[in-house]
Amino acid sequence: LFYAQTKQGKATKRRYAQSNKGKIANKRYAQSEKNKAVHNRYEQSDKGKIAIATRSAVRYAICIGQLPRPDTLQCHYCPTQAEEYHHHKGYSFKHRLNVIPVCTKCHHFHNHSNLVMKQVSNFANPIFS
Repeated sequence: LFYAQTKQGKATKRRYAQSNKGKIANKRYAQSEKNKAVHNRYEQSDKGKIAIATRSAVRYAICIGQLPRPDTLQCHYCPTQAEEYHHHKGYSFKHRLNVIPVCTKCHHFHNHSNLVMKQVSNFANPIFS
């Protein structure tokens, strides 16, 4: 594992991001041309267009009452209140409305768990331990 992926590395990164110096740096990067170019490249890519269209389909389904608002449901993985939907089968057209309600913590964990599982052979779920 790299230092940035360890518990101590994540805590250090979090402290810096919440400091005044970190907030100024993040704001400066968010307004930079480099950041705008990265977002434009993603939005123009086929993968980005499909993801944007799929998220729009979910928002529209919520508006017309086809799907309930996620904050009215319980998280699929833990007993807390859900805050968003997770496309657990991907963004393909046939699965665009195949979503599960999740809290932000579980959503982040399940989106990034594949990266962690590749690096750590003895994997224990920190959310439910």
